[in-house]
Amino acid sequence: MLLTKDNLLRYVRKQKYVIPSDVSSEFETSTMIASAALSELAKEGSVKITHLKLSSSPYYYDKLQKEAIQELAEKHLSSHDLNLYKKIKESQIINIQSLPPAEKISIPKVRDFALPLEIEHDSKTLEFLVWYLRDFDETKKQILQYLKGEEPTEKKTSTSKKKEKEIKEEVVTAIEKKEEKKEKQESKSQPEVQISKQQSQPQNPTESAAHTVPEYSSPEMGFERDKVEEFIENYLKSNYLKVEEKDKLENGYFYSAKLKINKITLHFDCKYFSKKPQEVDIIKFYTSSMNPKIVFVENAPKKLFKLAENLENLELVNI
Repeated sequence: MLLTKDNLLRYVRKQKYVIPSDVSSEFETSTMIASAALSELAKEGSVKITHLKLSSSPYYYDKLQKEAIQELAEKHLSSHDLNLYKKIKESQIINIQSLPPAEKISIPKVRDFALPLEIEHDSKTLEFLVWYLRDFDETKKQILQYLKGEEPTEKKTSTSKKKEKEIKEEVVTAIEKKEEKKEKQESKSQPEVQISKQQSQPQNPTESAAHTVPEYSSPEMGFERDKVEEFIENYLKSNYLKVEEKDKLENGYFYSAKLKINKITLHFDCKYFSKKPQEVDIIKFYTSSMNPKIVFVENAPKKLFKLAENLENLELVNI
């Protein structure tokens, strides 16, 4: 099947949630292309990205089928984390202050299924976890009614009565802050692009989706500056990455490049460090944008390769 945005989105919706290796198999392409293509859909808001991961890869899921990722809880959460997950699902809203220390530690593990919310009330900040599928408009309406001392106007089934009692007892959440906080969290999420390190090289642009990025090496003494630039430009060109912008920096060069496959355009940020960077320099560049990153370093030390292995969407190339 041809890898296009429409075909990819249809595939994700059919599967409900996928990882890049699923896409690479279905569309007979590389993991790099599959990851970058999924990230493009995530940037557009067509799909969502989980915090839960299979190995180093998150799941990409259809935003219209959010309930499907509940299947991942049993697969990935430990017994302690799963206890908190079940408690949130059952109660819908939980006062964080009421949780025992062991369950508070599990909060980051269940963030795909619970949204942390705060509310300022009587000069106090109250913190809550709200089930991710709960009707937030309804919740906001209920909270405002309870804070005003009013009775809710909705029909009271046994389930709704239970939820209302919990909300009343815990004085739940600043729901008006939900979307703003959620967008901030998502904007910090990095696109999940993993550049393969196999030695195969694409034969032509139309076949590049089915191949991987080759590894490069260089003499231990390094290159002269013009040789470094030539090496980098050849590396990008051999992988059909077209340089759109090149800036000379105090500590090296920055390249903005793109890869066009069918109707999908993937953007990469590439940086050459003229002086051996520290780990903090790599991390600072890694978090500078949502685009996948390629870092070029002469005689890169082992600690940087170890760091790169733990950073998704970043490829370290040794010159």
